[in-house]
Amino acid sequence: MGLSLISYGPSRRVDLRHSLCEPSRENPICRLLQDQYGQRAQCEAHCGQQVARAFATGRPASFTCYASLHAFTVPITDETGVPLVLLGGKAFASYEDFFSFRETAQRCGIDANTLLSLVKDIQFKDQPFLDSAAGLVETICQSLVRSLTFRQRHEVAAARLMTLFSIGAELNHQLDQAALFRLVLNTVGVLFNANTAVILAADSSGERLEYADGFGIKREALRHYSGLLNKGLLERLVSVRAPLFCDTAYDLLQAGFPPDVSSVHLFPLAAGSRTVLAILDTPLAADDVKILGAFADLFSVVLENNRLRSQVKDRQHGLAALTEIMRTSASTLAVGDLFQTILDRSTECVDAEHGSLLLFDEGANELVIKAIKGLNPKIVEGVRIRPGEGISGMVFAEAKPLLVSDLETDVRVLQEKRPRYRTRSFISLPLQSHDQTIGVLNVADKLSGDAFTSYDLDLLTSIATHTTVAIQRSEYHQRSEELKRISITDSLTGLLNRRYFQERLVEEVERFKRHRLPFSLIIIDIDDFKRFNDTYGHMVGDEALTVTARAVRTSIRAIDVAARYGGEEFTVILPQTPKKAAKKMALRIGEAVGQTVIAPTTGRTLRLTVSLGVASFPDDAETLEDLLRHADQALYEAKRRGKNQVVVFQSPSPPP
Repeated sequence: MGLSLISYGPSRRVDLRHSLCEPSRENPICRLLQDQYGQRAQCEAHCGQQVARAFATGRPASFTCYASLHAFTVPITDETGVPLVLLGGKAFASYEDFFSFRETAQRCGIDANTLLSLVKDIQFKDQPFLDSAAGLVETICQSLVRSLTFRQRHEVAAARLMTLFSIGAELNHQLDQAALFRLVLNTVGVLFNANTAVILAADSSGERLEYADGFGIKREALRHYSGLLNKGLLERLVSVRAPLFCDTAYDLLQAGFPPDVSSVHLFPLAAGSRTVLAILDTPLAADDVKILGAFADLFSVVLENNRLRSQVKDRQHGLAALTEIMRTSASTLAVGDLFQTILDRSTECVDAEHGSLLLFDEGANELVIKAIKGLNPKIVEGVRIRPGEGISGMVFAEAKPLLVSDLETDVRVLQEKRPRYRTRSFISLPLQSHDQTIGVLNVADKLSGDAFTSYDLDLLTSIATHTTVAIQRSEYHQRSEELKRISITDSLTGLLNRRYFQERLVEEVERFKRHRLPFSLIIIDIDDFKRFNDTYGHMVGDEALTVTARAVRTSIRAIDVAARYGGEEFTVILPQTPKKAAKKMALRIGEAVGQTVIAPTTGRTLRLTVSLGVASFPDDAETLEDLLRHADQALYEAKRRGKNQVVVFQSPSPPP
């Protein structure tokens, strides 16, 4: 067509020098007036204003500039508005226009020679031609822009789908819920340019949605969001289980959104809409809503898989806890260790920070704290709870478990939260066996800050069933061990009795036969004990026996076996000990007894001495009877030599 055509993008002020690309056949008259004769302001006033008007109205227009050139503006539109305006034409429609331009040129100071040099480039196009050219430019360019827009939209959609596909694969490997939420929010923010996006999750009651995570301009305003799931917009979301859009102020306010929120897209992320993605004040195309809906469905599957994994993990955790509890109860650990193990494993299974285990003392008719977590045991040492008193007493008396989500609103308890607890939720569970309640297990303060659930209660109930059996088994074992200890212990001195001493002596002989390890025997007798007993009485005599036993016990090694042999006689078996080392041990025992002081009620300070006989196996004997007889002979020799001394048995020399 041989016409000038220039493209301009939107800006606050149109500058004719800044076109989007190089002009097509720029008119030399325009360039001459603007660049050499200072008429840029005039050009801006005419052409610049026409371009700006086209951006504003979105309609094409024809006009004649101050230089009598005929031009047109063609705005190109798309979904976003007017991204482009074409300025074209810039031709004389007649010779009258050219003669009018000559007058303008003279006023601008353009000399005749310069004007003549422009004549060869001057074009004459009548107005119908220019109008036809403007229509053709609009048709072609509008079609090109629409084609480009369509292509870009599909390229963007394809890129988003590929990105979401990649992120979907990553979701399956991400187990942490907080990290999952953050990944979803970042995806929405980057791919869909969201103004504000938040994830809302159901509270412990399952009746409300609360803020879980978010980003954007209005995130802070939504941190305390709370919306009822059985009312209005959220109720519809639960019902349809599909993406919803709302821009009605009343519905948004009823759903709990701040007053300055103008619209919201809701995407359910979990079954029953217990987790929801909310995108606020962000326009989304229909295709974007479909893509986000598919992504939300994928995320729902991931959340459900994580929930199932968590349940399996909890079950495994519970089984591990039961295994350890049963192993502990089957071991020789003290009952106190079992109680603490039960409590530690129980609190770990439900991620609780605090807990206590109480058992019922039938004799005192009260609950006693046997294990505590989250508090120093010294603080609760003297705490006793009667059946029916407080929460633990009530649970024990009624033999019914108590799951409380909020102790300040639960009518069964109605208590204010104590400062040392972080949350208002707890579980109190009776420990039962054959319709008999033997104690109470309490847990409080989930690490996550959430309330305990019925699933937590079920897990603890399964643990409690086995726990009760473990406790009863352990207590029976402890009572059996206590009876066994009593049966082999001398009640006065606390040393082993004669029967057990003889059993151990047989064991040492058998060990020698297997491993050829020698051992020694010491027999100890308190000097002049009968006179001591007759002089100071039986009570002081008993004290003399007790302090002598204590001196013997503190002088020997852990592997040695001390026993009361009878009356004022004591014995010590020294495993893996030859005669020379046995003598040193006997001397140490004699010294320890000699340093012991007895202070009877008379005020007098009394001291004891002992005589000791030592014999070794197999050096001094081939049988147990010989060993006992030879050790006793050595003791008799110590007495004969003046008492308060150690004598080691010496085998008689063979005859010459």
